[in-house]
Amino acid sequence: MAAFHGQVSATMRNLATSLLLVFVLMEWCCTLGGAQATGGGKGGKWELLLNNSGVVAMHMTLTHRNTVLMFDQTSAGPSQYRLHPSGKQCTDGVYDPPCWAHSVEYDITTNTIRPLVIDTDTWCSSGAFLGNGTLAQTGGFGNGTRKVRYFNPCSDRCCDWIESEKLLASNRWYATNQILPEKDRVFIVGGLNAFNYEFLPKSSEKEGD
Repeated sequence: MAAFHGQVSATMRNLATSLLLVFVLMEWCCTLGGAQATGGGKGGKWELLLNNSGVVAMHMTLTHRNTVLMFDQTSAGPSQYRLHPSGKQCTDGVYDPPCWAHSVEYDITTNTIRPLVIDTDTWCSSGAFLGNGTLAQTGGFGNGTRKVRYFNPCSDRCCDWIESEKLLASNRWYATNQILPEKDRVFIVGGLNAFNYEFLPKSSEKEGD
């Protein structure tokens, strides 16, 4: 497992380097485009708003509340935000996933970040927005492979992740989610060694089995 995570870490570093190169090329193209633009048009530019989000944005999405939701795998190690969960003792120098935030919400208007609590591993999970703007995030890795999580953005910034007690029918790692037009449901298909599909929520116990 240690070797596996080492390979994953190396892959993530290579991905980060590639993304950085893409961002640099995008900025160069915008600058070049701005120099050649006619009719008063201006090229875009990057602006650093915060030095650190505190949590690696393995997953990142924009909500209808003008906030950005970011979350990472719980096995990635300590983040920049230490939590103090009720009824649990966190020991300095010992990595315990529940003692650290693995998700944050960034408020675009105020340029501020608040840590969120997410209990199960969302590494390579999949999600879709419901009709009311709630993000339904399903599956993941380890203790998160069959989990269903909901985040309903709110105006008072007091909302947090809610993990459902109902589990998925199959392990979903690298699955695909698609919102359906009827009954505000999600179609979940595939995943590693999962050659089937299911619905969230199900209209009957055997639907999708």
